[in-house]
Amino acid sequence: MLETHTFKLEIQKDEFVKSLKAQVDEERSELIPDYVGFESVKGNEYVGYVSHDNFKMRRKRRRARMNFNVAEAKGTYEQHGNYLLIKTEIYGFSGKMRLFYLLVLLLDAFFVIVFLTTDLFNRIQWEFKEPFFIIHILGMLIMPYFIMRKSVTTMIYELEREFFYVTKYKSS
Repeated sequence: MLETHTFKLEIQKDEFVKSLKAQVDEERSELIPDYVGFESVKGNEYVGYVSHDNFKMRRKRRRARMNFNVAEAKGTYEQHGNYLLIKTEIYGFSGKMRLFYLLVLLLDAFFVIVFLTTDLFNRIQWEFKEPFFIIHILGMLIMPYFIMRKSVTTMIYELEREFFYVTKYKSS
């Protein structure tokens, strides 16, 4: 899931990069991923990197946040007169979603095989057992799509808000 978005801001590139760097914490090494969600206690909401030509950022995971924001934004800047044009690509499909899909498929395949080969499933006089499994599997595979889609739209809104904040309150 990928969506592109362009922002046009009235600010100089150097000022914007300096202000954005102040709002984004440097990402930790990927050798020790943060699966539990306790990334940092600093006040910044984003983690990633910001260079003079491009950036990559995502929202920090927090303990009490329940919005499943998995989107990641990558972008470049171009100065056009007084305006800074920011071209952003927002990815909703992260590596952790691959793991989720793999686990769902493996577990559902395991349960289908177990129920079809054992006597327990044959003794159940329930005529909707096959549609139940199909609906369950489809639900578990489609639900993350809606989470990712919501995450991408939320990230666009948050980036627009953050960039507006950066232009109004330039770092000193």
